[in-house]
Amino acid sequence: MNQPGLPAPERWLLRWALRGEGSEFLLGDLLERYQDDLDRDLPAGSARRRLRREALGAVWAWWRPRAVRARLDGRE
Repeated sequence: MNQPGLPAPERWLLRWALRGEGSEFLLGDLLERYQDDLDRDLPAGSARRRLRREALGAVWAWWRPRAVRARLDGRE
């Protein structure tokens, strides 16, 4: 996940936290929203704050206990 334009701290967080089967969808969606914000001439700081907020929400949704159990049950 070495996407250009994604700030380094967010890139590290997402690479570390969102891994495994199905995570590509979340990563692509976050990157697309970040690029949309920049394309709409939103200041880079605001776009980055929104990206961080959405990244933390995605990480929480990915790792909360019920979601982890559902993913593990689906593999068995």
